[in-house]
Amino acid sequence: MSRAAGPNLVGMICYALDALIFVWVKDWIGVGLHAFFLYGMWGGYQFMREWPRARQLLSQTVTGTHTPPPAAPAP
Repeated sequence: MSRAAGPNLVGMICYALDALIFVWVKDWIGVGLHAFFLYGMWGGYQFMREWPRARQLLSQTVTGTHTPPPAAPAP
C-alpha cells in the first residue's frame, strides 16, 4: 500500500460522515452527490493501493526481467 492511501481512506471516512449530515436534513441531492464522489474516491484509493505492484511489474517488463506466463496449448 502506498503512503498516500491511508490518508485518502481517512478522508473518505470523513467525507462519508459529512454525508450523514445531508441524510439527517433529508437533502437527497447532497446525499447523491456525496455517494457519487465517494465512488470516485474509492476508485482512486484502489488505484493507489495497486500502484506499487503495477509499477514494479511495469519496470520488470521494460527491463526484460519479467517472463510472461506460458501460452495455453492449442486445442
